[in-house]
Amino acid sequence: MEEEKNNMDARIILYNQHYGFLENPTNFSFDRHPHRLIIKNYALRNKDRKIYENYLNDFFPNEAVQELANFDAEIPHVVALSNKDLSVWLLENHVKLLQSDINETDKDAIFKVMPIAEGENPDAYLEEEGGFILKNISPLKIIDFPYSVWLNKSSGYAQDWRP
Repeated sequence: MEEEKNNMDARIILYNQHYGFLENPTNFSFDRHPHRLIIKNYALRNKDRKIYENYLNDFFPNEAVQELANFDAEIPHVVALSNKDLSVWLLENHVKLLQSDINETDKDAIFKVMPIAEGENPDAYLEEEGGFILKNISPLKIIDFPYSVWLNKSSGYAQDWRP
């Protein structure tokens, strides 16, 4: 767990160099705040509600109650899947688009299914360049990662794609 916290701290430093959120926290909305997303990522993967609760109470007290309810609903659905299990799940659920919470190539990124309308081209939502957070990507990009992939299965979006 100590190594995980060190990784989180290093990620905060790296992302802050890119975004400057520690110096300018008001430049970011709650939903897109890199610092919050990093803390939440750690808390979800390590099932550490307290660290996220403390962070929210310190930095976003007006959002804390609702966000902690969301966190509690998500936490049982965040799982690490092997390449094989991930491929099967993505195919069975007809997933066309994913979004990463932090950099999609980071082994700690948590992916969630993004809803798109039937018949809509998922390529229209892909982001090849830009920042580290909340990037939409093709499911094909993650199935060959050489490590288990974190997936947030709590979204019911995948059921929308069943024929």
